[in-house]
Amino acid sequence: MNLPQGKWIDKYLSRYGPASIFGAFILAYFYWKRREFGFSADLHLDKIGQATVFLFGGFLIAYLASAPVLVCHFGRCLYLSKKFEKKARVITYVLMAVSIGLSAFMLIRAGLDAGLAIWTSCAISMWVLVATLSTIAFYRRDDLYQFYQQLSAKRKLESNSEFIESYRTLREHGNAFLIIYWELMLALIAVAGLKLYDVTDFGSAVVFVLFACLVWVTPAVLAWGVAGHLETDFVDDNS
Repeated sequence: MNLPQGKWIDKYLSRYGPASIFGAFILAYFYWKRREFGFSADLHLDKIGQATVFLFGGFLIAYLASAPVLVCHFGRCLYLSKKFEKKARVITYVLMAVSIGLSAFMLIRAGLDAGLAIWTSCAISMWVLVATLSTIAFYRRDDLYQFYQQLSAKRKLESNSEFIESYRTLREHGNAFLIIYWELMLALIAVAGLKLYDVTDFGSAVVFVLFACLVWVTPAVLAWGVAGHLETDFVDDNS
């Protein structure tokens, strides 16, 4: 069931519009607080120019923050399914708890404020959850393939169109808020990183940003492999 072009526009506008504005405010916060992080450079632009830069940067932050949402999307059949073993859930929760405790301990030892360290540790543990889900989804290709086969078959039935439209609407609004949530997680990690590491010169700042982005998007990169698995299994199944 394909969405009309107008609905695609509404879909992505509702998903990235509010998140881009929120991301612009996050970027503006970092700019206003730049001297506390050791930066002294100024944007030599008028207010309209600065607003344009912040809004464009906000869109980039929103898109970057949506990487975990992609993992949630392709892995939803695993962690929301009744087939997801209790043992796997327990391991996931234990892994999150360990990551919170360990990262909080390390951040506090490194000199970060206890409150910020705990919040940042929660953000890190959520990333660990996403990375775990991405890895599980990558290796459980049979479950993924079966899910998408059944989903595709049910979507073809005209009698299901209203039901499909209902849950799609819920999910799209949920996606918008989920991206904002991950923007906050990313901002927390960025604040902690800027407070802990010396990134006052341009070169070190570029390295810091590139490394942080690399780590952040790594779980989402596995979406390519998941899509490849589905494609090859689909071809093999119909050959």
